[in-house]
This record gives sequence, C-alpha cells and structure tokens, in this order.
Amino acid sequence: MTFQQLSYLVEVAKTGSINKTSRQLFVSQSCISSSLQQLENELNVKLLTRNSRGVELTAEGKELVQYAASILEQKKILQSLCASSPSTISTSFSVSSQRYPFVESAFLKLLQESEASFYKYTINECPMDTIIDEVRDSRSNLGVIFINSTTRRVLESILKKNELQFETLAEITPGIYLSKKHPLLRETSITMEDLCRYPFLSYKQNDGVAMDFSEEFQVPAYSSIPQRILVSDRSSAIRILSETLAFSTGSGRLDPALDEGIVTLPLESSQTIRIGWIHPKNSAIGTVGERFVSLLKVELNRYMQMTCRMQETLPSVCAGRQSMVS
Repeated sequence: MTFQQLSYLVEVAKTGSINKTSRQLFVSQSCISSSLQQLENELNVKLLTRNSRGVELTAEGKELVQYAASILEQKKILQSLCASSPSTISTSFSVSSQRYPFVESAFLKLLQESEASFYKYTINECPMDTIIDEVRDSRSNLGVIFINSTTRRVLESILKKNELQFETLAEITPGIYLSKKHPLLRETSITMEDLCRYPFLSYKQNDGVAMDFSEEFQVPAYSSIPQRILVSDRSSAIRILSETLAFSTGSGRLDPALDEGIVTLPLESSQTIRIGWIHPKNSAIGTVGERFVSLLKVELNRYMQMTCRMQETLPSVCAGRQSMVS
C-alpha cells in the first residue's frame, strides 16, 4: 500500500470516474486502474465496481476512503512541519542549572545575539539530581553544576553511570553570603562558631536526595545549627539574605547587577569548588550550545572579578583585617 494508491482511490471517489481522475491528475487511465487493482489484490477486497456511468465504491471501498483521506491529511501536516526552508526551521536549545546568576546572564546574552526567525530556548533552575536527569534524558542540551573534593567521588560515579561528561569552567574558593547589615561584619574576624549562631539558608532538595547534591558548600558544623531556612527559588534567597541575619554558602560569586544588600566572604577551606557543565559523552552540543559555553566563561569571569572588587571595599573583615571565615 502506498500514498499514491490511496491518493488515486480518494480522487476516484470524489469524481466517480477513472477518466475524470486521469484528466485532473495528468495520469493515464491505465496507470490509475493498475494501481487500484494492485491495492485490491494486496487487501484482498473489492473496492470499486464499474458501470456505464463510471465507477462506484463498494461498502468496503467507502470505509477505506475515509481512512485514506485521514492518512493523506496527516501526511500533509507532517510535510508542513518538516519543511526544509531555512525560514521555517526552529532553533532549539535548553540548559538546566543550579541557581547561578551568571548562567542566567549568559542565557540573556544568547537571546540578545540570536538572529533566528524561529527558536525555542529554555533555561531551568533546578536541583542537581534533576539537572543530571534532564541532560541524561536529552531534555536539556547541557547542565551547569559544581563539584568539590567531598562530593567528587560520588558525583563522578553518578555521571559515569549516566554516561555524562563534566567540563570544568573554573576552580574557585567557596564563600558565605550574608547581609551587608549583618553584625558579624563589624567584627575583626569571623569563625564558624560565630556563624552557627545565625539561621542557615539553603535550597530545598527533592525528597530522598543525598547531601552530595546540595547547592550549598557543606561544612560539618552546619549539622548543629538549630535554625534553618529552606527556599526553592533564588529571588526568595536573595531577599531573605539581604533583609535578615541568615547566611548561606556556595560559590561566593555575586551578581554585578544585584543591589548592595548582600556581601560575600571567602570561606577558609582546604577544598575548592569546581564549577562546570555536563553533557552526554560522545555527543555534540551544537553551534548554539558551543556559543552558550563561551558566554558562560565570559560571564563567570565577570562575576568573579566583580566579587573580588566588592570584597576589597568591605569596611571591616575584608579590609585590612581577616579576609577569610575560619
């Protein structure tokens, strides 16, 4: 059975004549008759009867015409969707990331640069385990996460199991976030014991997920903190940190566009954080993906430089006194 045979059958049903169908389609009568005969033989059913007025559909023929018309209509839709004209090709790109402002900035730059007439770009801020699932299942072209020495073995094992590759963007010192009005900034030094007297803010994780997937840099003393704040989005985290005495940990990078409500201090630790991106092994990320990675590097570097300048201007802990939380 072919689309051509179904097309001949539908047209004959409309005209009631093989002769008329031949003239409309510019195909010989013998070709149409032969094609329909082959269809009848294949299906082992009589579709047409001939008479002096032309042809009539049998009951089976009428039923088949209904299905054939539907199939031919679906074929037209598929051809329209798959049209190869450059003006109708849609560029698609998706990235999943932990809640890093530099990723959002790189995504914005990508949108501003795009000259495609049709595109679908997606950015997802989500927990690390979700990022891994999204990239593994090809719902995202790539994902942005961080790895430290504590979580390295577990995460590298999980990435290997899921056939994903981690590419390092930068290796940095972890930091703490707190309000610019925080009383600890007036001290000559800050210890972990000092911090643990205040609420600790962290992002909610999916149920049953190990601490290795946490977005915060984990320090053993945190387990004894009595006050915890859990949030699911970055805007809530920023507002709470800027307007309360809560603190959090992470990459220590600040958004250059952010107001002066939050500061960050480097955290004294033998560990470093490797920020990077993941993608399926032996799989290209495409031209758009490659451009996005380039923008990621630029934006991360800009955020790192801005954070260093901010820390140099702090009036207390980082200015002529102790520059790290110990």
